Amino acid sequence: MVAGRSGRIHPTVVVGAGVELGEDVVLGPYVVLMGPLLVGDRVWVGAGSVLGAPPEISSSRQNVAWAGDLEHRGVVIREDVVIREHVVIHQGSVRETLVGPRSWLFNRAISRTTYRSVPTARSRAVSA
Repeated sequence: MVAGRSGRIHPTVVVGAGVELGEDVVLGPYVVLMGPLLVGDRVWVGAGSVLGAPPEISSSRQNVAWAGDLEHRGVVIREDVVIREHVVIHQGSVRETLVGPRSWLFNRAISRTTYRSVPTARSRAVSA
């Protein structure tokens, strides 16, 4: 793991190989991070979230990303993102999964697409 300065990381967080953290990142209890994963500055991740899970494709090999098996395309989370409790963000199989700046993903959301912020107070999912 490559970590930025400051931020708060709960002692129960699991970090696999290929994870890079930006500045001022907050990771709650029982968060799991699997690479390849880039987490931007000022990202807040709620308890029990899983970032970088293998793609859910039955014909695809289910790699063991938490043990350094970095076969798939990964996840990029841009700056100022809030990921609430129990969110799962899967790696891309053809291209990386991207969460755009200033996005909010609410509890128990499952992401297999690209999210971008919009100029209003709310963000919405936009398929890439």
